[in-house]
Amino acid sequence: MLNIEALDIQYITTVDGKKSSVILPIDQFLQLLEDLDDLAVVIARRDEPTISHAQLRAELKAELSPAAPTAPAESPRPSPAPDRPA
Repeated sequence: MLNIEALDIQYITTVDGKKSSVILPIDQFLQLLEDLDDLAVVIARRDEPTISHAQLRAELKAELSPAAPTAPAESPRPSPAPDRPA
């Protein structure tokens, strides 16, 4: 998350000297948009149940572990070719 004091902000002012717009470097602008998106996700998910770090690690480990080896399925044998007259 960006520190607001670290932003390289430039202001556009009216003839009266009132700030009317802001100019930001594009990378800082994009970072601000990403931060806003992250905050929107946090707000949207705030009522979801939580799990402990240990439980998360266990679940991830289970997902990454290879499944128990199983015997390969037997492929069906081809049917014998019908007799052809000679």
